[in-house]
Amino acid sequence: MTNEIIYSVIVPLYNEELVIGESYRRLKIVMDKTEENYEIIFI
Repeated sequence: MTNEIIYSVIVPLYNEELVIGESYRRLKIVMDKTEENYEIIFI
């Protein structure tokens, strides 16, 4: 496995302050199962 990013997940967060932590937690669980390199970008 290389350090090359395979997946980029872009998550818009307009007025979503209260759910950022939970969204990250759930998304990380799913993405970790891919066993690929990924990045999660919150905008």
